[in-house]
Amino acid sequence: MDGYEVCRRLKNNKKTADIPIIFVTALGETTDETKGLSLGAVDYISKPIVPATLKARIKTQLSLRKIQCENETILEQTLVGSINLLSDMLAIASPKKFSKGSETRRAMARVLDIVTVEYPWKYILAASLVDIKKLDDFVAKSSVATGLLKNIPRLNDIADIIESQFNSLDTYSGDFDSNTVDKGVLLLQAAEKLRQEEKISGHFRTLTPAIILIKKYAPSLLNQKIQNKNDDEYSLDQLVEGMVLRDGIWSQEGVLYVPGGVTVTEKILLHVDGLRRNKTSLHEPIAIVQD
Repeated sequence: MDGYEVCRRLKNNKKTADIPIIFVTALGETTDETKGLSLGAVDYISKPIVPATLKARIKTQLSLRKIQCENETILEQTLVGSINLLSDMLAIASPKKFSKGSETRRAMARVLDIVTVEYPWKYILAASLVDIKKLDDFVAKSSVATGLLKNIPRLNDIADIIESQFNSLDTYSGDFDSNTVDKGVLLLQAAEKLRQEEKISGHFRTLTPAIILIKKYAPSLLNQKIQNKNDDEYSLDQLVEGMVLRDGIWSQEGVLYVPGGVTVTEKILLHVDGLRRNKTSLHEPIAIVQD
């Protein structure tokens, strides 16, 4: 494998495509330099190398990359902020029609705490805009709203996620790890489960419904903290009705609040919520009896 092939492979990999590549070679022909630059290299240095010159060129490329990253961050923050403002304004103007976007955005933020994904802002935007298709009702024409989104640079994927949000996950090929749209549909449906939980209990009481859904279709998306957790251990946020406590629920000081062998009920969950609101420090994780 020569340097050209290394460069080609780096540029074809999403995780390494943005790394600046400088060719250092004994080849001095113009065609060699042109080939390297055409493959995505940012500079081409012929031997013999002058160390000071090499360092200066590396420093220049690192500075340019830093500026590029800063500009991308500003662009993403501006885009996300503008879309979130639009979503919130729609919710204020017509709460019954457009409140779901703000609720789903909060739920998506919780989902993103348990997964590892590139470009999390895309999924936040998709969550914020879940209601945008309702704009089609005003013009009596389908796909107008998502069509407008596709005219905005970098929002094609988000429009596709919104259009596909109600698709059955069982119909997908399982390419949730690499396909942004498929992944977005999965995360959006996980966020919807948490949104429904919030509407029932008034707050995000548990992440378990989202974890179960993601674990079924794309377990590799779950972050290491979730993956490394033993199957019989749960955080307080993950407790749901029907679970059987193995050792009970204790305070950090050794006070037993719920004994072992008890089945978790809504009353117990409310009791735990009350303890936490009163700043009682409870021991975690909670051991659960497995079937």
